[in-house]
Amino acid sequence: MEELFGFVFRLIVQGVVWLLVECLFWGICYYTGWVVCKVCTLGKYPTQPLSLKGMVNSYPSARNRLSLIGLMFLVLLIVVLLVLN
Repeated sequence: MEELFGFVFRLIVQGVVWLLVECLFWGICYYTGWVVCKVCTLGKYPTQPLSLKGMVNSYPSARNRLSLIGLMFLVLLIVVLLVLN
């Protein structure tokens, strides 16, 4: 019985962690990357941000690219803030 509770608890914790990582990565990093690309290309790329429905149906490479650009920008921002502080 204890093993069953341990399994269910681990499953719930993994689900919550997965959900948080997905929301942070796709939610925050994607839109940050979208803004950074929009500013760097003077408004030419990307044409419009994806909605939640559009993210599911879009090409994963473009979605991943914008998310990674956003993640790199956020990491760089944190490093700069730590160095200047």
